Amino acid sequence: MEITRKSLLSGITRTRELPITAEQWARFEAGDHIQKALAHLSESDREFILTGSTDEEWDDEFGEDDEDCPHCGGEGFVANCWEEYACIDPDGGCADCLAPCDYCNPRGPQIAQSEGRS
Repeated sequence: MEITRKSLLSGITRTRELPITAEQWARFEAGDHIQKALAHLSESDREFILTGSTDEEWDDEFGEDDEDCPHCGGEGFVANCWEEYACIDPDGGCADCLAPCDYCNPRGPQIAQSEGRS
């Protein structure tokens, strides 16, 4: 079955030929979860149906899982140390100045784990 979607990420309209029967498509459109109605499709094909996006667009927009965060280097927190505020280690960062990385870690810093404390 040919499926045409406009990507939510890029706005580009694409068509894919996917191995879907009319019965499977009807189940999906009737409200069955895509993982159930179209379980035989790859994750990539199901994402295309839901958002119109391709793997390449997804990687361009969100990066691959194994890439480090450009803000914190994958540590989940940043040290906002300032020499003017009498920080004990303004060059390397200190526990008093740690803050969650707003880019990749909304849960907050893991200070005790990162410094080997319990």
